[in-house]
Amino acid sequence: HPVFSGNGAAALDAQLQIVAANPTRDETRKAGREGNAGLAVDEVRRLALEQPLAQAQAAALAEEIRLSHCDMLPATALGNMSLVQRLRDARMADALLGVGEWKGAFLIAGNGHVRRDRGVPLYLARRCIADAQVTSVMHIEVTAGKDRVEDYVGEADGTHADYVVFTARQTRPSPCDEMRRQLEQMQATKKP
Repeated sequence: HPVFSGNGAAALDAQLQIVAANPTRDETRKAGREGNAGLAVDEVRRLALEQPLAQAQAAALAEEIRLSHCDMLPATALGNMSLVQRLRDARMADALLGVGEWKGAFLIAGNGHVRRDRGVPLYLARRCIADAQVTSVMHIEVTAGKDRVEDYVGEADGTHADYVVFTARQTRPSPCDEMRRQLEQMQATKKP
């Protein structure tokens, strides 16, 4: 049966099975605080988390996390936050594998999770799923003046995704403004 993560409206309409794919909140917190030491050793091995990312992918993931958190995280937090992202990817891969082969599986997730070089497809490969059995599709909002795939994912060499679908940019409030507001509110409540 297919697996969906994220918006499952299409899965509900098609009467498909929906399976949770994220790690538990407790598991995520432990990984965020303690790294792999916060997870069961056998589970780290089973999920293929004991194998580090290649240096370039690890650095790019840390940079993506830094930027997605509006450059407000301390540098010391980036390593464990990277592990939390990797844990999510490994858990999503595990959910896909748990569905079985009869109909295959389908995952709806953000672009960071569907990347071939460091997302869910990597953890499927580490658990012996052939590349030919996995297809990765990124949906990317376009920006005026950027009209080449390389403007969004670097070199279009298949390491990011098999397909890229461009969509219209949606207007939304800045997540950094909200993050700053929350941080200021937390700091204000801590003052004596």
